[in-house]
Amino acid sequence: MKTRILIGALSGWQYHDRREMCRSTWMKDGDDGDVQSLFLLGCPSAKQPEQMGLHALACPCPDDYESLPQKTWWFAKWALQRDDWDYLFKCDDDTYISIPRLLAYDLEGRDYVGAEWRPGVSYGSGGAGYFLSRRAAAIVAEHLEAYPTGPEDLHVGQVLRAAGIEFSIEPRLIPFSGLDKFPRPGNDSITGHHLESSLWAIAHAETRL
Repeated sequence: MKTRILIGALSGWQYHDRREMCRSTWMKDGDDGDVQSLFLLGCPSAKQPEQMGLHALACPCPDDYESLPQKTWWFAKWALQRDDWDYLFKCDDDTYISIPRLLAYDLEGRDYVGAEWRPGVSYGSGGAGYFLSRRAAAIVAEHLEAYPTGPEDLHVGQVLRAAGIEFSIEPRLIPFSGLDKFPRPGNDSITGHHLESSLWAIAHAETRL
Protein backbone atom coordinates (compact mmCIF):
# COMPACT_ATOMS: atom_id res chain seq x y z
CA MET A 1 0.00 0.00 0.00
CA LYS A 2 1.32 3.45 -0.92
CA THR A 3 2.29 5.68 2.00
CA ARG A 4 0.06 8.75 2.19
CA ILE A 5 2.07 11.90 2.93
CA LEU A 6 0.89 15.31 4.10
CA ILE A 7 3.53 18.01 3.59
CA GLY A 8 3.68 21.15 5.71
CA ALA A 9 6.09 23.84 4.48
CA LEU A 10 6.85 26.64 6.93
CA SER A 11 6.40 30.01 5.26
CA GLY A 12 5.57 33.65 6.00
CA TRP A 13 3.10 35.91 4.27
CA GLN A 14 5.92 38.05 2.85
CA TYR A 15 7.59 35.14 1.03
CA HIS A 16 5.28 35.14 -1.96
CA ASP A 17 8.03 34.33 -4.49
CA ARG A 18 9.15 31.26 -2.54
CA ARG A 19 5.62 29.92 -2.42
CA GLU A 20 5.20 30.47 -6.15
CA MET A 21 8.33 28.43 -6.83
CA CYS A 22 6.95 25.60 -4.72
CA ARG A 23 3.51 25.75 -6.34
CA SER A 24 4.90 25.69 -9.87
CA THR A 25 7.32 22.81 -9.28
CA TRP A 26 7.21 20.09 -6.59
CA MET A 27 3.86 21.09 -5.14
CA LYS A 28 2.23 20.70 -8.54
CA ASP A 29 3.84 17.26 -8.86
CA GLY A 30 2.47 16.40 -5.43
CA ASP A 31 -1.05 17.29 -6.51
CA ASP A 32 -0.66 14.94 -9.48
CA GLY A 33 0.86 12.23 -7.28
CA ASP A 34 -1.75 12.27 -4.51
CA VAL A 35 0.48 14.08 -2.02
CA GLN A 36 -1.21 16.82 -0.01
CA SER A 37 0.88 19.98 0.48
CA LEU A 38 0.26 23.04 2.63
CA PHE A 39 2.13 26.23 3.49
CA LEU A 40 2.06 26.89 7.23
CA LEU A 41 1.30 30.58 7.80
CA GLY A 42 0.66 32.57 10.96
CA CYS A 43 -2.63 34.39 11.56
CA PRO A 44 -2.78 35.79 15.13
CA SER A 45 -6.45 36.76 14.82
CA ALA A 46 -7.53 33.19 14.06
CA LYS A 47 -9.02 30.97 16.77
CA GLN A 48 -8.27 27.61 15.15
CA PRO A 49 -6.18 26.45 12.17
CA GLU A 50 -8.06 26.98 8.93
CA GLN A 51 -7.21 25.68 5.49
CA MET A 52 -7.26 28.46 2.89
CA GLY A 53 -7.62 27.15 -0.63
CA LEU A 54 -5.67 24.11 -1.74
CA HIS A 55 -2.21 24.95 -0.38
CA ALA A 56 -2.34 27.05 2.78
CA LEU A 57 -3.05 26.49 6.46
CA ALA A 58 -3.56 29.63 8.54
CA CYS A 59 -2.39 28.91 12.09
CA PRO A 60 -3.54 30.97 15.11
CA CYS A 61 -0.08 32.25 16.01
CA PRO A 62 2.39 34.99 15.07
CA ASP A 63 3.91 34.85 11.61
CA ASP A 64 7.46 35.70 12.71
CA TYR A 65 10.56 33.52 12.66
CA GLU A 66 10.73 33.08 16.44
CA SER A 67 7.24 31.56 16.50
CA LEU A 68 7.90 28.76 13.99
CA PRO A 69 7.43 26.04 16.66
CA GLN A 70 3.84 27.19 17.07
CA LYS A 71 3.12 26.64 13.37
CA THR A 72 4.43 23.09 13.55
CA TRP A 73 2.48 22.45 16.75
CA TRP A 74 -0.77 23.65 15.17
CA PHE A 75 -0.04 21.70 12.00
CA ALA A 76 0.32 18.47 13.97
CA LYS A 77 -2.83 19.14 16.03
CA TRP A 78 -4.85 19.97 12.91
CA ALA A 79 -3.53 17.02 10.91
CA LEU A 80 -4.33 14.49 13.63
CA GLN A 81 -8.03 15.27 13.20
CA ARG A 82 -7.77 13.82 9.66
CA ASP A 83 -7.44 10.18 8.66
CA ASP A 84 -6.13 10.71 5.12
CA TRP A 85 -2.38 10.55 5.80
CA ASP A 86 0.18 8.15 7.24
CA TYR A 87 3.17 10.48 7.64
CA LEU A 88 3.70 14.21 7.92
CA PHE A 89 6.67 15.71 6.11
CA LYS A 90 7.65 19.11 7.49
CA CYS A 91 10.03 21.32 5.52
CA ASP A 92 10.64 24.99 4.69
CA ASP A 93 9.42 27.04 1.76
CA ASP A 94 12.95 27.28 0.33
CA THR A 95 13.21 23.49 0.07
CA TYR A 96 12.88 21.64 -3.22
CA ILE A 97 11.32 18.15 -2.93
CA SER A 98 11.57 15.43 -5.54
CA ILE A 99 8.06 14.06 -5.17
CA PRO A 100 8.76 10.72 -6.93
CA ARG A 101 11.65 10.06 -4.55
CA LEU A 102 9.62 11.14 -1.54
CA LEU A 103 6.82 8.75 -2.47
CA ALA A 104 9.26 5.89 -3.10
CA TYR A 105 10.96 6.27 0.28
CA ASP A 106 10.54 3.29 2.62
CA LEU A 107 9.32 4.49 6.04
CA GLU A 108 8.17 1.16 7.42
CA GLY A 109 8.64 0.83 11.17
CA ARG A 110 10.05 4.32 11.69
CA ASP A 111 8.47 7.27 13.50
CA TYR A 112 10.93 10.14 13.05
CA VAL A 113 13.23 10.41 10.04
CA GLY A 114 15.42 13.35 9.10
CA ALA A 115 18.92 14.60 8.35
CA GLU A 116 21.29 16.20 10.83
CA TRP A 117 22.39 19.66 9.73
CA ARG A 118 25.59 18.98 11.68
CA PRO A 119 26.82 15.51 12.70
CA GLY A 120 25.84 14.63 16.24
CA VAL A 121 22.95 17.03 16.81
CA SER A 122 20.50 14.09 16.88
CA TYR A 123 17.47 15.85 15.41
CA GLY A 124 16.06 16.36 11.94
CA SER A 125 16.91 19.55 10.08
CA GLY A 126 13.71 21.47 9.44
CA GLY A 127 15.10 22.86 6.22
CA ALA A 128 16.05 19.48 4.79
CA GLY A 129 12.66 18.18 5.95
CA TYR A 130 11.71 15.42 8.35
CA PHE A 131 9.04 12.72 8.51
CA LEU A 132 6.71 12.16 11.47
CA SER A 133 4.49 9.11 11.85
CA ARG A 134 1.06 9.58 13.39
CA ARG A 135 2.54 8.37 16.68
CA ALA A 136 5.31 10.97 16.56
CA ALA A 137 2.93 13.70 15.40
CA ALA A 138 0.69 13.00 18.40
CA ILE A 139 3.64 13.56 20.73
CA VAL A 140 4.52 16.81 18.97
CA ALA A 141 0.88 17.93 19.23
CA GLU A 142 0.86 17.18 22.96
CA HIS A 143 4.23 18.58 24.01
CA LEU A 144 5.57 21.18 21.53
CA GLU A 145 3.31 23.84 23.05
CA ALA A 146 5.91 24.07 25.84
CA TYR A 147 8.35 25.59 23.30
CA PRO A 148 6.46 28.50 21.70
CA THR A 149 9.59 30.21 20.35
CA GLY A 150 13.08 29.25 19.26
CA PRO A 151 14.57 26.72 16.84
CA GLU A 152 11.59 24.69 15.67
CA ASP A 153 13.46 21.59 14.54
CA LEU A 154 15.55 21.41 17.72
CA HIS A 155 12.44 21.58 19.91
CA VAL A 156 10.66 18.89 17.88
CA GLY A 157 13.67 16.67 18.38
CA GLN A 158 13.68 17.40 22.11
CA VAL A 159 10.06 16.43 22.72
CA LEU A 160 10.38 13.26 20.65
CA ARG A 161 13.59 12.22 22.37
CA ALA A 162 11.98 12.81 25.77
CA ALA A 163 9.15 10.49 24.73
CA GLY A 164 11.55 7.75 23.69
CA ILE A 165 11.04 8.15 19.93
CA GLU A 166 14.05 6.94 17.97
CA PHE A 167 15.55 9.33 15.43
CA SER A 168 16.47 7.72 12.09
CA ILE A 169 19.11 9.64 10.13
CA GLU A 170 18.54 9.94 6.38
CA PRO A 171 21.35 11.67 4.43
CA ARG A 172 19.24 11.85 1.26
CA LEU A 173 17.43 14.82 2.85
CA ILE A 174 19.85 17.67 2.17
CA PRO A 175 20.23 20.76 4.39
CA PHE A 176 22.01 23.73 2.81
CA SER A 177 22.25 22.24 -0.67
CA GLY A 178 25.26 22.93 -2.82
CA LEU A 179 25.62 22.68 -6.57
CA ASP A 180 26.29 18.95 -6.36
CA LYS A 181 23.72 17.89 -3.75
CA PHE A 182 20.24 18.91 -4.86
CA PRO A 183 18.02 16.26 -6.51
CA ARG A 184 19.41 15.28 -9.91
CA PRO A 185 19.57 12.05 -11.96
CA GLY A 186 23.17 11.44 -10.89
CA ASN A 187 22.34 11.25 -7.18
CA ASP A 188 19.59 9.96 -4.91
CA SER A 189 18.84 13.17 -3.01
CA ILE A 190 15.21 13.60 -2.03
CA THR A 191 15.28 17.27 -1.01
CA GLY A 192 17.48 20.30 -1.42
CA HIS A 193 17.20 23.05 1.18
CA HIS A 194 18.19 26.69 0.66
CA LEU A 195 18.53 25.94 -3.02
CA GLU A 196 19.25 28.84 -5.37
CA SER A 197 16.20 29.80 -7.39
CA SER A 198 18.06 29.23 -10.67
CA LEU A 199 18.50 25.55 -9.76
CA TRP A 200 14.84 24.79 -9.01
CA ALA A 201 13.91 24.47 -12.68
CA ILE A 202 16.82 22.08 -13.23
CA ALA A 203 15.84 19.88 -10.30
CA HIS A 204 12.21 19.87 -11.41
CA ALA A 205 12.92 19.06 -15.05
CA GLU A 206 15.25 16.22 -14.15
CA THR A 207 13.43 14.49 -11.25
CA ARG A 208 9.76 15.30 -11.70
CA LEU A 209 7.01 12.75 -12.28
